[in-house]
Amino acid sequence: MTALVFYLAHVYARVLGSWIEGEPPSALRVRRELVQEWPMVRAQMLPAAVLLLGALGVISSPWGISLAMGVALAELMTGVVLACRKAGATRSQATISISAAAVFALVVVFLKVFVHG
Repeated sequence: MTALVFYLAHVYARVLGSWIEGEPPSALRVRRELVQEWPMVRAQMLPAAVLLLGALGVISSPWGISLAMGVALAELMTGVVLACRKAGATRSQATISISAAAVFALVVVFLKVFVHG
């Protein structure tokens, strides 16, 4: 649900930003932004499905949480690798990008563990 709220907030902000820059809101503009920002929601679907399995008791809740975090991390790393390939990044640029994403992911996990327990 949080992903949908952020998704709609991004769409709203982009439409509003375009309006400020001189392009009045229109159904076409909103549709374009909805499509452009959709990957934000799509990226959450698989981890959310794993969490749902835990909530339904198909897998244990702690295992579901860990597995969902692992799936999200795998998606993040895959996205970074694909972005590096598409951008034609050198090996060192790709290494730095992957390392930065891994550090970011570890910070998020650290904050989750120590803030929420």
